[in-house]
Amino acid sequence: YLLMLLSLQNVLMIVSGTTANGLSASKNVMLLSKPSSHKSLQLPLMFLVVDDCPIMRTMMARTLPSMGIESSAIAPNGSTAIRLLKDMPSTVFVLTDLNMPTMDGFHTAKALRAQALPNQWLFIIAISGSIDSGTPQECKEAGIDALMSKPLKLEVLARAIFRVLEFASPQE
Repeated sequence: YLLMLLSLQNVLMIVSGTTANGLSASKNVMLLSKPSSHKSLQLPLMFLVVDDCPIMRTMMARTLPSMGIESSAIAPNGSTAIRLLKDMPSTVFVLTDLNMPTMDGFHTAKALRAQALPNQWLFIIAISGSIDSGTPQECKEAGIDALMSKPLKLEVLARAIFRVLEFASPQE
């Protein structure tokens, strides 16, 4: 956990704002729930990328290791993500596209939450190129914790991940 935080700190400078409901936000990311409301963060961490676009999957497969994140799985759709989840460790960050054929990101998030094992801690970040005024509420209702707009920027993704880890870490 500490090594991951240190490598993420190399990538970003923490800049946080606050929305009307007290949740962290920036131009490209909105935290929809407070990570501290989730189960305790436990190691190892795993990242699950769900996107129907091969270019996006390839980009994420290359980007995550550059952020110091070595443990990740890539799924081309929600059905594959659900199958992969059962073999994942206790802490899983899910990065899912909202607009996918067959099973969109909203349905994927609901299904992942329903299939998560009792000891799994999920944090779901939705990524979309088309966000309208109703999208944050739809995400919240689907169990999505954060929403990011495309084009995805490395420093914004790193900031969102760091904020989640910061909120989820035990306070001493």
